[in-house]
Amino acid sequence: MDHADDLSADLSVFADDYRSARQRFTGAVAVAVGDFDRHAHPTHRGPDGELLFMDVCRIGPRDARRVLVITSGAHGIEGFSGSAVQTAWLRSGIGARLPADCALLLVHAVNPWGFAHEQRVTEEGVDLNRNFVDFERPLPANPGYAALHPALCVEHWVDAEIDAAFAAMDGFRLQHGEQAFSDAFNGGQHEHADGVFYGGTCPQWSNRVFREVLRWH
Repeated sequence: MDHADDLSADLSVFADDYRSARQRFTGAVAVAVGDFDRHAHPTHRGPDGELLFMDVCRIGPRDARRVLVITSGAHGIEGFSGSAVQTAWLRSGIGARLPADCALLLVHAVNPWGFAHEQRVTEEGVDLNRNFVDFERPLPANPGYAALHPALCVEHWVDAEIDAAFAAMDGFRLQHGEQAFSDAFNGGQHEHADGVFYGGTCPQWSNRVFREVLRWH
């Protein structure tokens, strides 16, 4: 059995909730050779009142010319698998096998509120992946999404309304093409807080702290 097989078989790196995932990650950090820092969310807690953190582990020289950044949980609920990978890497002793002049930066739970509450979005209902824009300039418009939005706001999750939403999306594809539909639906938007892939109107806490981490490292 090679090393990759060993890692794939170690299911103990997977957790059932944010608190357990963080315990596994920080436990692995404790036995790894690296620096650790944590950033507590200043205003929001987990579903059981627990503190929420964006945790950071760096392995490798401080003056490394190459830094590989691996994150988990930008889309909160997706953090379970990313956290497991990060924990498995730390447990594997990867720090001893890094190439020369290379460092590894593991940022755990970029969106800890979404991770803890099993939501894709942040505590303000923002899709963090669409929040990294220049808020000092006019926010990017998405007229294609604006056209789709009324059909996508399903008031009652019943078959008839869901079918109507998909019919509207199919109609947009037929009229404008697949690329235009993808840009409209997936590109993010900043006007409809109740809509899909809402990017917000200001930088989220996770955005600000993640940028601080990158500047420091």
